[in-house]
Amino acid sequence: MTPETLNVSWADYIVLLESQRRRHPNLRLSAPARDADQHTYLGQARAARAAFERHEKFGRMRYEDARLVAGFGPHAAWFGSMGGNGVWMNLVRTRPAEVARIIDPIPMYSDDRDNAVSNDLVIRAFKAAEDLPQVGIGCITRLLCMKRPDRFFTVNAGNRRRMRELLGAVPRDATEYIDAVELLRTYPWYDAPKPERTGDDEYELWRSRVSLLDAILYEPA
Repeated sequence: MTPETLNVSWADYIVLLESQRRRHPNLRLSAPARDADQHTYLGQARAARAAFERHEKFGRMRYEDARLVAGFGPHAAWFGSMGGNGVWMNLVRTRPAEVARIIDPIPMYSDDRDNAVSNDLVIRAFKAAEDLPQVGIGCITRLLCMKRPDRFFTVNAGNRRRMRELLGAVPRDATEYIDAVELLRTYPWYDAPKPERTGDDEYELWRSRVSLLDAILYEPA
């Protein structure tokens, strides 16, 4: 795969996503009928969105929602699992207000407003993590892509090799992550207009279009 692999239209991007089933027999993109079913990419994205809608502030979430957003728990394997980072899991459980400083300033998506997220807010998210132990780019980008899957993707151990192929490098800090996001914004699928039928699978794909890069990048161990 090369960077040109991602330089495709919205329709071809959907085909590219769906084609990943050849690599991952268990890969499921389709949104489930119930928000509680998180065993698909779109199911987990929908569940994370519901968690933020119930309590927009991360520090006010019930623990079950917070751990889903943070990347661990019984159904949090999609978009990069953080279940191997015990320090991170303990932070989410015992110091959620400190974790909240990373993600709370990022605005939620709305169908009715401009949804740009400034680079300054991304830098602020990374800076908020600097004083927290073992909170690296994997944890930060997991939070970003769960709150704004239309804008951000996760960096995790399973997607680094393909990320290097498709994006030229694996981001290591805020500046490099912003550069990678800016590259994605040059592709036609990124600027695809919102589908007219909200609530169906295509709309859910569009709402999660950047985070779903994980389906293309991820390589199971």
